[in-house]
Amino acid sequence: MIESSIIKICSIAKDFNNSINTSPYQIVLERKDAFNKSSLNKVKIIKYLKMNRDLIKDWLLYSENKRTSTGWYFKDYKNKWLIGFMNEGIIESEKIFDSKFEACAEYVLNEIESILK
Repeated sequence: MIESSIIKICSIAKDFNNSINTSPYQIVLERKDAFNKSSLNKVKIIKYLKMNRDLIKDWLLYSENKRTSTGWYFKDYKNKWLIGFMNEGIIESEKIFDSKFEACAEYVLNEIESILK
């Protein structure tokens, strides 16, 4: 059985993309109770994403629609998957993945961590 916290975490992008006046920060704060060591687990997130493949599209759209020069991003990159961090428009780090599930899970964890700071 999938933990409800994993569902809450993985659906942040979908819920944000479907909202009108809610920021990612607000959504994360509303679900803060879901963020614990058990739920912030890359393996569990990957497993859930594999069972709910459309969530990958939601996270890609979420990343594309961010309006900031500082933060994490997630992209489809030449049949591979790229996540990175940009600071004031300058790329500080990037990592390429063969697995969209692993890339998305890492992006989700990084994004949540940066919002909670």
